[in-house]
Amino acid sequence: MKKSDINNTPASRTQTKIGAITIGQSPRTDITGDICPLLAPNITLQEYGALDPFDADYINQNFAPGPDSSVLVTRMRDASQVIIGEEHILPLVQSCITRAEADGCQATVLLCTGKFPKLNTKAIAHQSHPSLYTASLKKLADDPPIRPPWSPNA
Repeated sequence: MKKSDINNTPASRTQTKIGAITIGQSPRTDITGDICPLLAPNITLQEYGALDPFDADYINQNFAPGPDSSVLVTRMRDASQVIIGEEHILPLVQSCITRAEADGCQATVLLCTGKFPKLNTKAIAHQSHPSLYTASLKKLADDPPIRPPWSPNA
């Protein structure tokens, strides 16, 4: 093994924190339970749920889809489902991205099958179909540490 190989092993990499964002409530163990065992030891997955602060009654009263809404169905912490209007969830998802970045996440992954408009992010953002979650996060885990494009070491 060459010295350069030793310095590029997963154990020698710096810690990388990835924000996993759901439009419902976290944790999403139904998704992350399959992903986390595949991640390199230097990858930490931090979950954020757009609906985390709210209970089902509040969500049903305040986030129900309107007549012209795009309808989204999402999972609550207790595995029940709620139906919400997309226009209500977008600012909450953006808030999760902002919080993840403030918490030091170098990348965010949106755990949702719906198509979303471009969201504001300083870090690498990835939105994928559920079948690609594991492959996407494994790729992040196998790659060199994530650096923002403006980083001097990028």
